[in-house]
Amino acid sequence: MRRRAAAACLVWLALAAVAELHAQSPSPGPWVPIGSRLDRLTLWVIADGGLSTVDALTRPFRLAALRNAAQKQDTTVLAAAGRQAFRWLMAELEGVADSTAIVAEFGGEAWRNGRRDSFRGGGSAGSGPEGGIWLGLTRGPFVGVFNPAFDNRLKDDPEFTGKKDRAIAGRLQSGYVALTGERGDLIFGRMSHAWGPDLFDGLQVSPSAYASDMLEGTLREGRFALTTMAQRLDDDDTTLSVPVNRYFFAHRLSVRLASRTWLAVTETGIYGGPGRGFEPAFLSPVNPAVLSEFNEGKSVDVLWGAAMHAPLGRRISFDGELMVDDIQIERDTLTGHTRPWSGGYTAVLRGSLPGLPIHAAAGYTMVRSLTYRNSFDPGDTYDLIGVGLARNFSDYDQALVRLEMWASPRILVGMDVSYLRQGSGDFRNPFPADSVLALPGQGFLVAPVQHSAAVRATMTLEPRNGVAMTGELGARQRPGGTSAIAGIQITLRFDALHHHWGAAFPAVEGTAVR
Repeated sequence: MRRRAAAACLVWLALAAVAELHAQSPSPGPWVPIGSRLDRLTLWVIADGGLSTVDALTRPFRLAALRNAAQKQDTTVLAAAGRQAFRWLMAELEGVADSTAIVAEFGGEAWRNGRRDSFRGGGSAGSGPEGGIWLGLTRGPFVGVFNPAFDNRLKDDPEFTGKKDRAIAGRLQSGYVALTGERGDLIFGRMSHAWGPDLFDGLQVSPSAYASDMLEGTLREGRFALTTMAQRLDDDDTTLSVPVNRYFFAHRLSVRLASRTWLAVTETGIYGGPGRGFEPAFLSPVNPAVLSEFNEGKSVDVLWGAAMHAPLGRRISFDGELMVDDIQIERDTLTGHTRPWSGGYTAVLRGSLPGLPIHAAAGYTMVRSLTYRNSFDPGDTYDLIGVGLARNFSDYDQALVRLEMWASPRILVGMDVSYLRQGSGDFRNPFPADSVLALPGQGFLVAPVQHSAAVRATMTLEPRNGVAMTGELGARQRPGGTSAIAGIQITLRFDALHHHWGAAFPAVEGTAVR
């Protein structure tokens, strides 16, 4: 009882502190859904050299942070195309100015591959209806969002592990309550998160596994932001006769080094065991988990990472992310060899043309074979019901070139060219014996290796207010032959509060183009 009372006191003190800090800031509003028009416009303006105080490596964006950055934006530093995109962004921010939002959306879609990442196979083809509701409420420092949706594409998506044997598939896309202010946030519920360059999934936190409930807190002071996450995962009952409780945590320190330059250091981990619960040693963002592992004997699989966004010119920028899972420091005298290191990295160069609304990006990402698992505890894999919490694949690399043109407020077209190599390593499989790792080539692209090249065109079109069409068309070449990339999504969006077609908040997540 004393522990519960102490915990309740701490929670109420945190709530009171956030409420007090809110007095210094305007109405915050919900977080911006990843993949929404406002999210994509924000990334576009950042690539044009604007919104220097917004961290492009940490999404979803805080609506209050976008408003603050937009109000302070000096449009004279933007080229003509950048100023045009900034005007579209300001119009979108005006569309989400109300403290209450009620949006209804319905439509239909067809897909060649139910998987969200159309550069990979594995999903079945199909078609079906979709629809959803977005309810958002902001009262002072309090924010609440309720966003259920039905989407039959989920039935053909191998990364969706929910109910698939019903006529209609659906899920709660977002649903959270939050206290938020200028100096910090306290959030409980679910929303998609992405840490790292937007051209690829994050190496430690990403929307790869559909969002589930977690507790999240952030403290901000000047150029610094410190974030911690805690999440209960599914039980692992395959290695022992009793269920093994599993938990995920994430810590992130983000620093704005200079205008448009951001650096973030990140620590994430998986821990668990029979009867094991949340442990304060792994919840505190100022206590490195590796110290608790070494000095207190706590079992945990820790990943360390760093990410940077830096301008190389007015309209050229570099995004990078590095993640280390394991490096062998001491040589094992019994096996007489050094275990290959595990981890990965991402590098992206992005540029925009000053006179035309055209952006180009070229990126490369790599994840080594032994990443997201360890040899000490088979249950400490980075997954939620078999789907990766960061990347859903290991032992692969991918090069991707993207060209986009935002021709008008209602038309966005793009072209992607991808080359992907996938080895036979899989973090869902047991960690291999050290004797196997003594063989050449076991650290990356373990044989046999599959190669695939793909090209696709994408388009987002809004022919009139409230009507949106998104589609993709292309082909993927692999050793077994060529397969088509095709998908289309048509939705009607209605603002039930203002009784008109069209709304800024999407009630159904976009799936034809991730």
